Amino acid sequence: MQSASKLLDTGLNTVQSTLLLKKQVEVEKVQEDLDIKRRQFAERMAACKAKEEDLKKKQTQVRYWFGAQQIRTLYPTSEPWQDIYCKQFSTGLSNTSLLGY
Repeated sequence: MQSASKLLDTGLNTVQSTLLLKKQVEVEKVQEDLDIKRRQFAERMAACKAKEEDLKKKQTQVRYWFGAQQIRTLYPTSEPWQDIYCKQFSTGLSNTSLLGY
């Protein structure tokens, strides 16, 4: 009888070890999936940040272009508009007077 109980104990330990190993494999798989998702998220965030920086540059260019158009409209002359822009600022006038505000 003792050998039978010993065999049962060993069998029970084997089943528990097998279940533990299966759970460890499941945990590793979930961890790998999580790592993949984190990498994908980081890549998407980097792409969004790059797009945001490009958008800021484009917004700055549009604002500059719009301001230049206002200066050309307000100060039509034979001189290049850039020269007028520089002369106005060098004389101490505020940028609001250049844009007609």
